[in-house]
Amino acid sequence: MTSIQVRPFHRRDRQQLADLVNAHAAAVVPGMGVSVSAVLSELERQPGEFIVDPWVSERATLVAEQRDRVAAAAHLLRYYADERVGRLTAGLVRSAGSCSGPRPRRATRTGRMRRRRRRS
Repeated sequence: MTSIQVRPFHRRDRQQLADLVNAHAAAVVPGMGVSVSAVLSELERQPGEFIVDPWVSERATLVAEQRDRVAAAAHLLRYYADERVGRLTAGLVRSAGSCSGPRPRRATRTGRMRRRRRRS
C-alpha cells in the first residue's frame, strides 16, 4: 500500500478538491456539482454566517494525498479561547466538512489492476 501524506491544502489542489466535493454531491443528487471558485469561497471567512463566523479564530483545510492525488480533505474551524465564546466552546476545534474518494485499486503481480470485492 502506498503511503498517505496529510498536509495543508495548497492552491494547486483546488481542482482535485472540487472534484472530490462534486463526487460526494453527485452521490446524493446525480448531476449535482459546484465550481472550483464556489469550493474555495467556502474555505474562507463567511461574514454572512452570523451564528458561527464571529467566534472562529482560525480555519485550516487539510488534504490527504496518496499517489500524488488528493484522496481526502477536511475543513477545520478553531474557536477563540477567550470571553467572546462560551465556556464549552472556548478553544474548540470542529470539522466543518470532510470528504474522501474511493480507495485505489490494488495491482496484481502482473501489473494489472484488480477490483476489490464488495462487502455484503
